[in-house]
Amino acid sequence: MTLILTIENERSLPNGAPIRVRLSDKRGLDIGRSSNVDWTLPDPTRFISGKHCEVRYRDEAYWLHDVSTNGTFLNDDPRRIQAPYRLCHGDRLTIGPYIVAVETDDGYDPLTDAPLLGSKFERGTTDAEWVAGTDAEAIAAHANDKTGVPKSASSTKPLDAHGKDVQALEMQAWTTPDRHPRGTAGDPGDQQPESRQGPAPEKGPTLDDFLRRFAAAAGVPEHILARRDPLSTADELGSLMRIAVENITQLLNARVQTKRFVRASSQTTIQALDNNPLKFAPTYNDALKIMLGPRTSAYLDAKRAFESAFTDLKTHQITTFSAMQQAVRMLVEDLEPAAIQEAVGPETGLAALFSSRKARAWDMYVARWQAKSLRHEDGLMDAFMLYFAECYDRAKDKD
Repeated sequence: MTLILTIENERSLPNGAPIRVRLSDKRGLDIGRSSNVDWTLPDPTRFISGKHCEVRYRDEAYWLHDVSTNGTFLNDDPRRIQAPYRLCHGDRLTIGPYIVAVETDDGYDPLTDAPLLGSKFERGTTDAEWVAGTDAEAIAAHANDKTGVPKSASSTKPLDAHGKDVQALEMQAWTTPDRHPRGTAGDPGDQQPESRQGPAPEKGPTLDDFLRRFAAAAGVPEHILARRDPLSTADELGSLMRIAVENITQLLNARVQTKRFVRASSQTTIQALDNNPLKFAPTYNDALKIMLGPRTSAYLDAKRAFESAFTDLKTHQITTFSAMQQAVRMLVEDLEPAAIQEAVGPETGLAALFSSRKARAWDMYVARWQAKSLRHEDGLMDAFMLYFAECYDRAKDKD
């Protein structure tokens, strides 16, 4: 049997550890923050314990044991894992800020492989437990069993003192028309019972309510959406949400690639709390599920995620422009003619007889150019990128 664990919301780990591990041949695995465990997950916030959880093989399956202080969580359940849990294909574990996907090849399904109804009779479950997972026919059969009345006896029709079918008489009383007009005295048995209706269920929000709330939140008058079909408007809003998530995520990824390309020291890393799903969710669908699903402390909600993303993109744009200006200035400041002329100095003494000032200025220019370019593989381009990274970090620190 093979078990594969993959970190979904991180493309790489700062310590160089793999984001995917594979277990086979009944091997176990220790997971935690410590460098002494089998799979080290960096966590500067120390939310993850040194040894956070264990994976052990027994009973032809892999089992997870949580040994942490802050808990290991399963499939978005807010409650931590309390007992050894059999890992199933498709599970998702939350270990600190990391979301770990589970892949197995055993075909075990906790729903389809659960005990059958017969096992519930054997262990004597309570009525509330039993009814929750049983169909109507089984409940009826179980009711006969609990009363001790055989099915043949319980199906016998009851008779009155004259030998008439009581159930037939009761049915006749309900179906026979009234022999007396309303308001006249008659046999109470001939009067139909008065129907009673329960309280009407409360009316839930409608699409129109949704559109009114949307218009108010967007800051537009209600009549703008009043003549639109609510269903088509809902479809369009969903499509716009998808387009926004896809494009903002791509811009954030481009920002990350730019910072890595120039080797900027300020890199965004995943934390224990308030991570932006637009940055760290593995797919667009995952980002949408996190933002529109139940609130969690590990990720920002949709509003804060968008606000944070736009702030980061705006800051990156301004910082990039400023860093480019400063990097160009640093690159050419000692190659400018005025700087070269000042370094060469005036023509005096023997130097004026054996060499011209222009020749010495050219030699100075070549020497300075080589000093900047020969140290790098791509010459002056690499020198510019080093200056750019330095200026980018400096501008970022000011923010």
